[in-house]
Amino acid sequence: MKLIRSRQNSLIKHIKALDKKKYRDTHRQFFIEGAKLVIEAIKENVQIECILVSTEFDWDYYKKTNDISEDEFDIFFLEAPLFDYIARTKTPQGIAAIINKPNWELYDMLGCEDYFIAILDGVQDPGNVGTIMRTLDGAGASGVILLEGSADPYSSKAIRASMGSIFRIPVCEIEDEEYLFSYLTDRDTHIMISHLEGNNLFDLNEDYEKIALVIGNEGRGVRKELLKYASSIVKIPLLGGAESLNASVASGIIIYEIVRKKFY
Repeated sequence: MKLIRSRQNSLIKHIKALDKKKYRDTHRQFFIEGAKLVIEAIKENVQIECILVSTEFDWDYYKKTNDISEDEFDIFFLEAPLFDYIARTKTPQGIAAIINKPNWELYDMLGCEDYFIAILDGVQDPGNVGTIMRTLDGAGASGVILLEGSADPYSSKAIRASMGSIFRIPVCEIEDEEYLFSYLTDRDTHIMISHLEGNNLFDLNEDYEKIALVIGNEGRGVRKELLKYASSIVKIPLLGGAESLNASVASGIIIYEIVRKKFY
C-alpha cells in the first residue's frame, strides 16, 4: 500500500500545480475527481498516470463493484485531510486520478468524408465549454476545436461539466485560425456561423456531408473577422423578451438541428 501523508510529497506538489493551464500543457496531464469520472476514464481506456484514493474511501467495494484490477494501475492512498487538500470540489468523494492528455490532431476529426465539428471562438466559461463537449458527444460529432481565448477544456470545471465526454470526443486547441479555415475550405466544408444577424436556423433545408459550426463568445458572439469564412450564418429565432440565449443552450439547439437535418 502506497500511503502519502505529507503536503511536501512531490506527487502532491505536482497535483496542485496541475491547477495551472501552462503546467497542464507542459506536462500534458490533467486532474479528474469523483467516482463516476474515474470509472469513465477506466472504461474508455484513457492513459491513467495514477489513481488517488482517500483512506476514508471504500476502495475495496469500489474496485470489486467496477471490476478493477489493481495490477493495471499505479494507486496511491492519501490520508483524508491530504486528499481534501488536493481536491477541487467542496465535498470530495475520496477518489481522483491524473490523466495523460491524448494527442488529438485535426486528421482525427477531418480524416473522413463525412464529419461534423464545432469551433469555439472565445467561449470563456469552462462550464459552457464542458457542456458543449457533452452535447457534441451525445450528437455523435467528430470533435471540437478551441480557438485562442476559449476556456481550457482540461480545467476541472470544464471536465466536470463534460461528464466524461472529455474522454471520448477529440479536442484540439488551435492558434492559427487562418490555417484552420483554409484547411476546412479546401476540404469543401460547410462553415456555419452562429450570429445574431444570421438567417433563421430552421429555414435551412440543406444537409451537408462536412459541417463546421462556429460558436462565439458569451458576450460578443463570433468575431466579425471570422464571418468572411462563413458558408452560412444562422441564428435561433427569439420569440420572447430575451435578447440572447446561454452559449451552451444555444449550441445545443443548433447542434441537434444539424443532427435532425442530417439523419432524420
